[in-house]
Amino acid sequence: MNDVVTQTGYFRTSQSTKAVGISRTTLYRWKKAGLIKSHRVSNMVFFKISDVRDIIEGVGDKVGDAPTTPENKSTKADT
Repeated sequence: MNDVVTQTGYFRTSQSTKAVGISRTTLYRWKKAGLIKSHRVSNMVFFKISDVRDIIEGVGDKVGDAPTTPENKSTKADT
């Protein structure tokens, strides 16, 4: 990971793949959906690493794709 990203806790959209492993398109989609805030300095857009990681960890719940566990596992016979 870039030293600047590590020191500040923020990354530019062009660094998204290296910083958090997601595409720029995904970042902008999440921003448009209101899941994440961007921070603008002059003509540069930054995202906070911890905000992105929080979304990645909780995105299954947001879109209805909760992880399969024995408690919520369903089969065709259940429907």
